[in-house]
Amino acid sequence: ENGKEPGLFEPAQLNSTNITIIIEDNRRRIAGLEAEKGDLLQEIKKLRQENENSRLENQTLRQENEKIRQENEKLRQENEKSRLENQTLRMENENLRLQIENLRPENDRLHHQIQDWMKDQQEQKKFME
Repeated sequence: ENGKEPGLFEPAQLNSTNITIIIEDNRRRIAGLEAEKGDLLQEIKKLRQENENSRLENQTLRQENEKIRQENEKLRQENEKSRLENQTLRMENENLRLQIENLRPENDRLHHQIQDWMKDQQEQKKFME
């Protein structure tokens, strides 16, 4: 083959033996390429399956994300409702505090009046004895 790539001969060197060598060489190359083609087709099939699995996983994750987003929105609304309820309760508490504050002078007056009455009762009791 004179240092050339296997299967390459000068036209003068071509004879039935060399042609047979070339044909066998080419058959081996074709067999190797067929095997490589089979491997590549298997790899393509595997990658397609991985791609489909990833697509399905992505779809599932998108659905889970949507559920989480909806739950977060629901919680935000509940929090806002609670915030407004707290605000209302703070206002009610402030109103009650003011009512108590307004009742304190009347309470103090009644307390003194009761003390005076009790004092009078004790004095009357002493007087009656």
